[in-house]
Amino acid sequence: MTPRRSLLVILAIAFTASSIAAQNPQPWNFRPMSARATMSSPVSKRYNGTMQYTDLAKVCGEVPADHNMAGVAFFIIEFPDSETPGEISNVSFSSKELVGGKTESTKFMLNLSFKKPPVSPVMFVLDTNRTGETGTATLVRAKDGSLTLTVKGTNDFSESVDFVATCKPRP
Repeated sequence: MTPRRSLLVILAIAFTASSIAAQNPQPWNFRPMSARATMSSPVSKRYNGTMQYTDLAKVCGEVPADHNMAGVAFFIIEFPDSETPGEISNVSFSSKELVGGKTESTKFMLNLSFKKPPVSPVMFVLDTNRTGETGTATLVRAKDGSLTLTVKGTNDFSESVDFVATCKPRP
């Protein structure tokens, strides 16, 4: 086989594999999700209010080490998949402790962004791996395959969040 022909075969295989992957996404991809965040900031008054949104999550679930660039299994939420988000424009959550059936962790990172916030500024970060930031993330795995993540915590600016996200199985 000539080098040119080998390259064409490799490209055809790669194209076919990517087409199949697009048609059969992983179980943690493109799941219906609803999210609600209640924010409070008694000291700075920057956050006070409740925002919510329902859409598809890009990722919601336990991503195994062999599918993760970090090479470690993580429970991940990336939401929404939409180009036109609602009150909540972005949720990013990750914890390498909420895997393998574990249901509670105090080590995680939560980032929330808001499109038209009743709060200011438009981004909230809670990274319990940093000093001065505390919280608990609880994961409930239902028999129907739904996942409900509840996060309660306070960042180093004394801003608190009560966040709940529920991912349903893909239809």
